[in-house]
Amino acid sequence: MGESLDRQFILIKGHKMQLIPTAIPRSAGRRASRAWVVPALLSVLIAFSACSDDDDDDDDVTGPGSLFVVQDAANDILPSYTGPAGADLDVRRAEVTYDGTNFVFTSTLAGTIGTTPGALFVWGVDRGQGTPRFGDIATGVHFDLVVVGRADGTGTVTDLTAAPPTSTTLAAGNVVVSGNTLRITVSATLLPSKGFSTARYTANFWPRVGAGNNNQIADFAPDNQNLQIRAP
Repeated sequence: MGESLDRQFILIKGHKMQLIPTAIPRSAGRRASRAWVVPALLSVLIAFSACSDDDDDDDDVTGPGSLFVVQDAANDILPSYTGPAGADLDVRRAEVTYDGTNFVFTSTLAGTIGTTPGALFVWGVDRGQGTPRFGDIATGVHFDLVVVGRADGTGTVTDLTAAPPTSTTLAAGNVVVSGNTLRITVSATLLPSKGFSTARYTANFWPRVGAGNNNQIADFAPDNQNLQIRAP
């Protein structure tokens, strides 16, 4: 009794961190009860800087409380990958937006798209029935539908919840390649809910060469989790 313990939270590079002050007597008043904030915040920032690498070495996920945009680390090809190491397989940025009509999947790679023959640029989407499908290499990546784009401007959407899975070919112009950026536009009618509201859909992006084996996957963005789709 007679003591108040305030707890404040801050978000640094996608990490929610709690600032915990010592107990402060209520009699000290509101101004004193909050006097810990500046030094406590400074301490956290110093500690965080000391244990963090440069932005080029770690994934940076941004968004107010959610992972909306991924800035992926350079040269982080998976050790399990056994295919050709083209720069267009190294993800640098990934984002999904929804405008009420279409989903737009945008990815930026380290090199010009099309450098690696046979490369596939895959988005996994969780609409409510997503499950992890990659074993130990990505236990946090879960999805129930895949959107695939290719360097030649073709693409497909495959619903994995159907039995058997059903694929739809995207119309010409829905897959746009511009240098090292790939943009895939998909009608919302091809991504019906499987339990989540649209605002709760999540996704992950991975380039790969060929299909069928996990050792064909070169990179994940984010590394071992899904990002939130930015919806209105």
